[in-house]
Amino acid sequence: MKRRLALCLLAIASSLAALHAAPKVAVGDFKVTSDDPKLKYVGKGLSEMFSTQLELSKAVTLVDRSRREALLGELEFALSGAADEQSAAQAGKLLSVKYLFFGEIVDMAGTILVNLSMVDVETGEVAWGDKALGKLSDYDAITRKLAASALRGIGAGTAAVAVAAPPPKA
Repeated sequence: MKRRLALCLLAIASSLAALHAAPKVAVGDFKVTSDDPKLKYVGKGLSEMFSTQLELSKAVTLVDRSRREALLGELEFALSGAADEQSAAQAGKLLSVKYLFFGEIVDMAGTILVNLSMVDVETGEVAWGDKALGKLSDYDAITRKLAASALRGIGAGTAAVAVAAPPPKA
């Protein structure tokens, strides 16, 4: 009887731990819409900075970049151009993640617009979206703002406050 009770308690504790576990997420490279060849790597750079902000929050578990790239490579055609919610959800299922982030950077002659969406892989629906507008040189503030907003979208408000705070001046 004691053994059965102990097993039940262990099962309940495991279930509760799984409920409170940080959601597993993946971030794709952001698509860049620009004629300026100097912006060629901005999509990859901003997606990496956004990923780092999410990872530093400890509110999510980020899928390893090499694993993500290998699996997303299989869906390159589906995700090329304007990635829709269904193809993003399909990619997320392959990655075994709860949420998949993808975005677009639009060059607006000296200013960039970053549109970011989060797809819930189970439903295929956009669960969150936001945008940031600013100068490319404000990349740190842009990625912090978007990461904080994304964390609030996931329900990690406390982590969002920490991520949104500007780094201390040196």
